Parts: sequence; structure tokens; C-alpha cells
Amino acid sequence: FTIPRRKKSLAFNGAVFVLVNGESFSAAATMARYLKEYCGATILGEETGTRYEGFATANLEAITLPVSGYSIGIPCGLSAFPDSKLQPTRNRGLLPDITLSPTVQEALVEKDGVLSRAQQEIRLLLQKE
Repeated sequence: FTIPRRKKSLAFNGAVFVLVNGESFSAAATMARYLKEYCGATILGEETGTRYEGFATANLEAITLPVSGYSIGIPCGLSAFPDSKLQPTRNRGLLPDITLSPTVQEALVEKDGVLSRAQQEIRLLLQKE
């Protein structure tokens, strides 16, 4: 994992914000991790569904259980990331800098209140700069 050289004429110099939750896994959680590690992104939302240190990936080997008939997919690969000083936890997903969770009422009416609260938090953070 080497960081590419930054070409100043092409580099984005603004603040980066990423909204995640427990349904952010695989490529989405990996991208959020990279943005946190290498761009100093601020993470908002809930813990991601993928381990910060890496996760099982690649093609699945399918087996069918003989008694139940259930089919199970077993991943045949591993995406492993280097240790981090930004998040020293083990066996956890990416932990947000600002925790935002849906309320029960929002979940019942399928309203995305987290997004509007994230936008408010971002506005406040940008005003402080």
C-alpha cells in the first residue's frame, strides 16, 4: 500500500466526508477506510459491516449441506489491510468520527433522517474552518 505522489494541479484540497452504516461493506467499506487513512476524511454514520483490518472476499465455493439441503457460500480469499494508528480496534468495522443513527420513528416511516443530520453536521464542521 503505497500512496501515489500528489500532483498539486489535480489534487482536491477540500474536506472529504463519508456517510456509512452497517450495510456498508466490501468495496464501500474499503473506500471509506482508504479515504480516512489517506485523505483524512471525516466519517459520519454507524460502524461499517466489514472489519477494518480486512475481510473474506473473492469467489465463493458453494457447498450444500446433506441433511438440510441448505447451500452455503464460503469465500476463498482475504483482503487484508495494514495496521492503522487511526483506528487501533480489532475485529470491528470502521468506526465513525461522528455517530449518527436512525431513530425508531424514522425507520418506521422509512425516512432518511441520518442524511439530513449528516448534512447539518458537515455544515457546522465547515463553518468552524
